Amino acid sequence: MQQLTLFYLLCGDFRQLESATVAKSTAATVHGKACELWLTRDGLLQTAAPGSSFCSDALAKMAAMLWSVDEGGHQAWYLTPRNGRVAINGSPPLPLARLEPGDLLAVDQTLAFASTSWAPVAQAAPADIADKPCPLCGEPLSVAPVVQCPDCGLWTHLERPEEPDSAEALNCHLLGGQCSQCHRTASLERILIPEPPEKLMAAMQSDAGAWLA
Repeated sequence: MQQLTLFYLLCGDFRQLESATVAKSTAATVHGKACELWLTRDGLLQTAAPGSSFCSDALAKMAAMLWSVDEGGHQAWYLTPRNGRVAINGSPPLPLARLEPGDLLAVDQTLAFASTSWAPVAQAAPADIADKPCPLCGEPLSVAPVVQCPDCGLWTHLERPEEPDSAEALNCHLLGGQCSQCHRTASLERILIPEPPEKLMAAMQSDAGAWLA
């Protein structure tokens, strides 16, 4: 399961905004539902369901709409600006712009780094891969719950995540300690993809105006 998460670049440090997390299971779902992104009087980004009375403060303004879209099993996010001072990687976005993990989002003087938060949630094998063999054990993917690598898309079994060391469970996702195809480290913990880069933080603090032109 993937979620879009924004990180402020403030006071020489990153601060994660739990309230600015856009997940498929919340207001920003598939099939056209969206989430409003507001800029408060304090220069903070907050999310709200469309049409809510979240920002009754006259000094707050809606910056954009965020859309979560399922593209063939891969989750993507799109942004529709509602404010002339919105930029992605230093450029004004199109009326409908894709917001990629790793992008830098600017709203007025507020800078936020976009990342995805991912956790391996086991599920039944989708119909189009159910009969394919697991690349590690060779058994059909349909015989046990599976999980997909967030980087390369490889499907492997994850039968009992609560028993990671069980010799009787098809926990192929954990075998070898890494993905057999792209070599991403295997983990059951929620991780950030990509990690907010510390070097970017220093550059933005020294020359934020260049990103807001």
